[in-house]
Amino acid sequence: MIEVRAGTERFLARASDPEATIKKYAQVLVVGSLSGRTVEVEPTDSVRLPR
Repeated sequence: MIEVRAGTERFLARASDPEATIKKYAQVLVVGSLSGRTVEVEPTDSVRLPR
């Protein structure tokens, strides 16, 4: 789920590193877009965004 505009949208996410394994519910950073509903992500634990 990614916050977009005034709501939340669901995207298919793939690791930007094909060798990486990202655990379910891990916090990630979107680093790219592959198609209309697929994004590339990297795991992170240092990003804290205000709500």
